[in-house]
Amino acid sequence: MLMMSNHQYVVMFNRWFLGIANVVANYIMITRYGFTGAAIASALTLALVNLFRILELWSLERYYPYTRRYFKPILAGLVVAVLMGPIRTELLKYGISQIPLLVFGGIIGTVSYVIIIYPSECSQNSTVR
Repeated sequence: MLMMSNHQYVVMFNRWFLGIANVVANYIMITRYGFTGAAIASALTLALVNLFRILELWSLERYYPYTRRYFKPILAGLVVAVLMGPIRTELLKYGISQIPLLVFGGIIGTVSYVIIIYPSECSQNSTVR
């Protein structure tokens, strides 16, 4: 959107900032946490630049690219994440190894997410017809 609205210099600044911030954050996080630190640093710098882009779109063009429809999937993801924490803790007490825990958690998390999202999507689709 920034490029289409003739703000290519803002995009260039974002890319430079992303590159420099990513290198600095990776150096700091890799020395402390190794490969996990690299993943966290890259994710945080990408999230920061995306936040900048949203703020820049709003301040330069008075355009906000998201609607209220985005809140339900985000809320469903947060609910699943909060529910999975205690389940993981309880399963670790029984000595379940990491691979079965990941498989079980992935299945339960996906099913829970679909259960939260699916019913309202069906009701919205049925009212459109």
